[in-house]
Amino acid sequence: MEKLFMTHADGIYTSPYAFNLRDIAPPHELSGGSQTNTEEPPQHNKRVAIQIKEQGMVLVIVLLLLMLTTIIGISVLSSSVTEAKIVGNERTYNQDFYIAESGIEYGLANSAIAMTSIGLTINGKYDYLTSSLPSFLSDTDISIKLTNITKPPVGSGYSTDNFNANYYHAASSKANQDIEVGIWKAFPK
Repeated sequence: MEKLFMTHADGIYTSPYAFNLRDIAPPHELSGGSQTNTEEPPQHNKRVAIQIKEQGMVLVIVLLLLMLTTIIGISVLSSSVTEAKIVGNERTYNQDFYIAESGIEYGLANSAIAMTSIGLTINGKYDYLTSSLPSFLSDTDISIKLTNITKPPVGSGYSTDNFNANYYHAASSKANQDIEVGIWKAFPK
C-alpha cells in the first residue's frame, strides 16, 4: 500500500486514504515510464469518490448487525430465564403432589389409630400431628374423617345382613396440592 499524492492548482497534498497503485495508476506509470499527462484519468476520480463515500457505510452496517445480534441475544436470554422458571415451578408442583400423595398413603397405613380415635361419631375427624410425621411429610396436613355408616358396597363380598361399612374421607395437602380419597372399612354388626 502506498499513499496517494494528488496535485491541484494550489499545491500537492497527501490523501489520508491508502490505495494500491495498481488499482489507481495507469500501466505506463507503474512500469517507470515518464508521465506526460498531469491530469488524473476520469476513472481514477470515480474510484476515489466511491471509496470515500463508502467509508461510512461499513460502520453503519456493522452497527446495525451489532444491534440486531444484541436484540437476538437478549430475547434468547429472556426466553431461557422464563423456561428455567417454568421448569422450576413444574418441579415444585410435582414434588408437592407426590408428597401429598405420600401423606394419603401414610394416613391409610396408620388408619387404625385414627379410626379408633373417631369411633362412630359421624363427621368426627382425626388430624395427624405434624410432629409425629416422618421428616419428608413435615409440612403436610393429613386428616381422616368419618362421613357415613351404612351397608358395604355391592360386590364387596360382605353380607349386608351381617356387616356395616364405615365410610371415611382421607385428605392430605402440601402447599398448593390437595388430595382427597374416599375409603371404607367393613365391621360386623
